[in-house]
Amino acid sequence: MKEGFLYDFSNYGTYEQLTTDGITQWHPAFFELGPSLSECADRYKGFCRRYKPKKKQARNNWGKRILRGILSKVPKTKVSPGQIPLPIVWKKLSRLKFQRSPKQR
Repeated sequence: MKEGFLYDFSNYGTYEQLTTDGITQWHPAFFELGPSLSECADRYKGFCRRYKPKKKQARNNWGKRILRGILSKVPKTKVSPGQIPLPIVWKKLSRLKFQRSPKQR
């Protein structure tokens, strides 16, 4: 967030400006920052300025490497159980004799 920008849907501005929005409850650690509310707010404001979030680690993608290793060991001509190859089905269908339905009047 940019410095000086106040986001309405966050309680950070409430801590910094000592306003009550009716929802935010003051955290006990906030009161431990200083003897007065204005000093607590000043220290909290300084903390927010100095705070730098940690950088995210580079993506590892270890799952893709494991999956690639597993899939390379599986034979590629494997047929799923319960599935019939199409040429056999066609041969069975060609042996059947179909009857024509009577014409509708």
